[in-house]
Amino acid sequence: MSIHNYPIFDMIESGQRSLPKDIAEAEPSERAYMALRASCDRQGNYPCNLMQRKQLKSTTERYRRQLNDEDDKLFNHDFEEIHFHELQDKGIGDHRRPFWLTTGHLSFEILRLSRNISIKMVAIPSLVLCTTHDSSCLCLPQLTVHSFIQAEHSRAPLNCSRDSFSHILSYHQVPPTFIDLVSAFGFTHYPTDYHMTGFDSDDTLAVKDPSKLLMIPTIGRSGREHRMQYLLRSTERDYASDGSRKWNIRQTAVYHTFDLIEGKALWINMKANSLLEDRIKEATADSAIMNSAAMGDLAESFSSTLTIHLIFLEWCDQDWRTCINDCESKIRNILAKAQTSRVDQPAEFNASAKRALVMNQAKTTGLSNHEKRSFSCPSIWQWKKRIFPKSPSGHGHRDFNEKERFRSVGEVGYTQRTQINNLNNLDTFSFDSIQQLHYLEEQLGSYHLVMELNRQAMHDIAERYRNLLSHRGCPEYLQIHCLADVEAFIQRVERIKKNLDIRMAQVTSLLAWLRDGKDLVKHMILV
Repeated sequence: MSIHNYPIFDMIESGQRSLPKDIAEAEPSERAYMALRASCDRQGNYPCNLMQRKQLKSTTERYRRQLNDEDDKLFNHDFEEIHFHELQDKGIGDHRRPFWLTTGHLSFEILRLSRNISIKMVAIPSLVLCTTHDSSCLCLPQLTVHSFIQAEHSRAPLNCSRDSFSHILSYHQVPPTFIDLVSAFGFTHYPTDYHMTGFDSDDTLAVKDPSKLLMIPTIGRSGREHRMQYLLRSTERDYASDGSRKWNIRQTAVYHTFDLIEGKALWINMKANSLLEDRIKEATADSAIMNSAAMGDLAESFSSTLTIHLIFLEWCDQDWRTCINDCESKIRNILAKAQTSRVDQPAEFNASAKRALVMNQAKTTGLSNHEKRSFSCPSIWQWKKRIFPKSPSGHGHRDFNEKERFRSVGEVGYTQRTQINNLNNLDTFSFDSIQQLHYLEEQLGSYHLVMELNRQAMHDIAERYRNLLSHRGCPEYLQIHCLADVEAFIQRVERIKKNLDIRMAQVTSLLAWLRDGKDLVKHMILV
């Protein structure tokens, strides 16, 4: 069931606004509420419909055209499924309030609240806006909302329509720069955009004029929030049809906001499979990982967002060691014969002798088995007659020169056999070996680039939180109670960055070894 079949607001023709005539007489929060309704009504124009624009009109129009151009690539027109996971606040009053977990799929639901008030909602309770302005309607704000948009596989369109995508991003007023990260997904024949990364963040702490804030108390928005978005990649194991292990680079895009007054958090996560969704659900249900009982506290809610960030960041480091070891094993198997084969020639084994050996070997392959035996294995009397002729005295004694001749012939025969064995060993190499090495070189180069870009994104994330609490506009309550958690978070991020540094050093060393080995194999095949 499509999200736009059961809209939050009654849809109107594109370009029209649903603002009442007496908007000028409404309270500021009511005007913001009406403006948000109008923005969602014009979801088809996202991101040109956003209420707080920080880019030129031409820039937002360019992003809108980009979505139009990539519509078929990014979005699934035949199937739609968006998953949600939420921590919902069901109390009022102080900071510490109970909560419950709910999960849902993209469907129309009726939420029954106190006083028998029914509120239409789409997909999740956080997308609720009351259809009446009756003050007795108690909208329950969600402490944390996770939205998961997935795909059938890593190169398939997202499991959502353009309308649903625009509807959700319009409601949450997601900035158009998030489209750059989303564009890394969608239908493609080959993996692309490994060089592409992204990080952006901003906040409203420095806004002095309250009228410029998107304050909508009805849905729990204070307007004082910080926003963050980033794109990460990692390697995930898979298995071929023959059961062998293989590795693929996978990506995830994250959009996050946190209301610094209300303590509400929003997460929009895009990833083809459900790996990160499952981990987040596991973490939110595990009291040892997240203090769920205290999620109603502003500081606890803020600290829990750091835990969610770490789930994404630790995913970037989880399987690199095994992946790199597998690459090293494949390279070693190819280069082992090249590194143990001798291609140097003794001084007496000159070029003409080598050519003669090769010609002899070629001629031998064309003879019958009997001829081969006759050619390659002369009888004892033939060798004796050839190498040990009778002396002039007729007694058959060999003089000193005959002994030296025997030694020379024996050494040449041994050298010939050794060199033929070495040349035969080279038959095991082919251009396929070079192709395999070239493929592994490309893979290792991609791995190094991905880790380097991830490292930069982690640096930006840690720097963002380091500066956030020191901002003059940050609530003092957070500065006092969250400083230790932020410092611990930054230390964890630094540890992950160091792990990536180690992996990048391993890849660099492995690439140097591979390139030297590839040159050796080329020389052995082509010389």
